[in-house]
Amino acid sequence: MLRILLCVSIVLPVVFAVAYGYLDYQRRLDDANDIVDRLTLVVSEQADKVFDLDEQVGTRVTELLGTSDDDAIIANERQVHARLAAIVGGLPQIASVSVFGAHGKVLATSTTWPVPNVSVGDREDFRAARMQSPNTYFSPPMRSKIGNVDVFNTAFARLDANRRFIGVVSIALRRQYFADFYRQLADGRPYIGVGLYRSDGSPLVGHQPDDMPPRVPLGHGSTMSFVDGQIVGRTVMRFGPNDAERVVSFRKVAGYPVYVSSSYSSSAILQQWWAHYLVILAAISLPCLAVCALVVFSLRQLAAEQATWERWHGEVAMRISAEASSHRLRRISALTNLIGDIAHNVNNLLMVVASNMQLARHKHFAGVEREVTQVESAIATAEVLMRRLLSVARKRPLRRTVFNLRQLLSHAAGSIKSAAGETVETVLDVPDGVWPISIDQEELSSAIVAIAENAGEAMPAGGRFVVRCQNVRLGANEWSLSPGDYVMVSCVDNGAGMSADAVSRAFEPLFTTKTSGVGTGLGLAHVLATCEQVGGTARIDSIEGKGTNVRLYFPRHLGTASTAIDQRREHDEGGAQQRSVLLVEDNEAVAAGVTALLEMLGCDVNHKLSADDALTLLQEGRTFDVVLSDVQMPGKINGIDLAELVVQTWPNQRIALMTGYAKELDRARVLGITVLSKPFNIDDLTTLLSETEGRQKRGNSVAES
Repeated sequence: MLRILLCVSIVLPVVFAVAYGYLDYQRRLDDANDIVDRLTLVVSEQADKVFDLDEQVGTRVTELLGTSDDDAIIANERQVHARLAAIVGGLPQIASVSVFGAHGKVLATSTTWPVPNVSVGDREDFRAARMQSPNTYFSPPMRSKIGNVDVFNTAFARLDANRRFIGVVSIALRRQYFADFYRQLADGRPYIGVGLYRSDGSPLVGHQPDDMPPRVPLGHGSTMSFVDGQIVGRTVMRFGPNDAERVVSFRKVAGYPVYVSSSYSSSAILQQWWAHYLVILAAISLPCLAVCALVVFSLRQLAAEQATWERWHGEVAMRISAEASSHRLRRISALTNLIGDIAHNVNNLLMVVASNMQLARHKHFAGVEREVTQVESAIATAEVLMRRLLSVARKRPLRRTVFNLRQLLSHAAGSIKSAAGETVETVLDVPDGVWPISIDQEELSSAIVAIAENAGEAMPAGGRFVVRCQNVRLGANEWSLSPGDYVMVSCVDNGAGMSADAVSRAFEPLFTTKTSGVGTGLGLAHVLATCEQVGGTARIDSIEGKGTNVRLYFPRHLGTASTAIDQRREHDEGGAQQRSVLLVEDNEAVAAGVTALLEMLGCDVNHKLSADDALTLLQEGRTFDVVLSDVQMPGKINGIDLAELVVQTWPNQRIALMTGYAKELDRARVLGITVLSKPFNIDDLTTLLSETEGRQKRGNSVAES
């Protein structure tokens, strides 16, 4: 209890002193802000009235002169001088009114007659008035050539009936007039500063406080920075060689490119507050200081412990977050690996079924044409699903070609419209000049079809689905892409839209908002994988009830696009010559189907179960028209290793790879080796053999020449 009472007897005076000091300082700061705001308002109103009168004088002079040219004004110089003097008479703020010709020659003034032979054609205010006509221009401070008075000028351009520049009316305003008014406002308070500035921040007139440089002439203070074109505001700035801080209130004079400002020294606020606060602190007895030291020490100890606790708590939170992220990444990695392995094995099974179905078709079905057709349809559906699985797992080999999106979308228009549905209006907008891209056309078509399917399901009662292509340039650090040129494919629908949570997870594999058994959760994941595999990305913007916009970004290909879209070709068995093929495949069922297809095309097939056996056969001196090898096989080397050895050792030996997923295929692309994606069909084999025959004929022609 004694300790509690001791703490109370110490804490209460300290709390009172601190609270009072804080509130008193805030009150004085608010008072200073209020003073500078009111001063700024007064100065603004004074400047507004002076400049309005100045503008009226300029208008009267302009009307007096009309469209008179230089010769006419010179001929009536005495009358013009008298009228100018009468207009200016009794206006203490105006030092003079001058009329300048089209080339800057002084034609008449309110102070002198006759005028001296003076030209201001090279002066800033004359050039600016000529450029900014008919807007009023405010010049920097200067000493007038006529009258030798410290002024700043307001310049009004004179224009003839055809709006051509014929001269300038310049009104010289006395800076001392403004300075005297500002000095009266400061009322002898050395911590108050008042100034008039141009919109670029350069000073026109000012009354400087004591903490400003004493040798700077009147009005030539530090440049003010009025950021972002604010009309009115308050800020804190530093001035002078001592970098003194001041509270500054500024306001734009309505209708004119000038600002007024008032400032209050922050050190003066602090000094006034401190002088008063010392009296309050004196009320606290000296014996409490020792106790306060003990309290401060205790508080520091508690603060150190609190900081330690917060650091520990922060480290724990970071560790938990890192573990959660690591767990999620491991889960997704394991999921994609599982997807890739399953798809690879299923592709092998599909390869067996597909090859045997083609054999059955070749044998004229034997009464089971309807059943074979249904099986082929199921195979096609399974191929689409496996392709999406492998794309999500980034393991599908890409057959990248360079083409223009106009041909691709025109070719795939039927599939896109069918996927969106009959009740949906589908629009394909590909303007001329869209850059070519390099991508697997089948992957891109499948991705857009998947988006169209989602759009159709989001618009069961009908709607509008638009696929629009355009060229874009991305800067640095935009969506983790390299800066440069990209082609954006925007797929927009006006359907039900997606929630924020669904948008954040839309690209996750196996995530779907559809009812159980309807969606696979692979569509948008496949879309993102398609973009990222070629160096692009995908983004989703969606508003519930209004629609969804899926944007695909593909790097621009700096080259010429292909004018033809890949079409399936019918094979011709009659004219095919017999070729020798070395088939390397560890799955005997797949090998049997591929062998049957090759033999149907007139090939002599030699089958090996591993790349090691195939390499031994080649080292024995055997040659083949083409070596067709799987990628993943048991043994010391795999298919890609075999391909590298063949290219290095037997460069004339034609070799191609076949695989269900794309692991390590970058090595094959570097070597320029053809890759067949499982499950492939007889057309793919025909194309491979045709390319082999073409290369052989070109080689023979070169040898003969």
